[in-house]
Amino acid sequence: MDKKLLIFDIDGTLVAPATGLIPESAYTALKLLRENGIMICIATGRPIGSLPDLRGQEFDAMVTFNGSLCYTGEKTIYHCPI
Repeated sequence: MDKKLLIFDIDGTLVAPATGLIPESAYTALKLLRENGIMICIATGRPIGSLPDLRGQEFDAMVTFNGSLCYTGEKTIYHCPI
């Protein structure tokens, strides 16, 4: 079976600039994606400590620090500090 992965930016894409939160419509869409077996990932230039409130939404992987820290769950996939 082929796995599918969707990757989302945070600012202005997944998180509404006005509220700094994931809108309910996006939160519902992410939930439906996961229920249908599609993996979801965040990709951002931000460091982990400055991620906005993601309302408890789980992601299969995260790409942070402009790609210099990539991880899934507790497992680091790539780490290359500047």
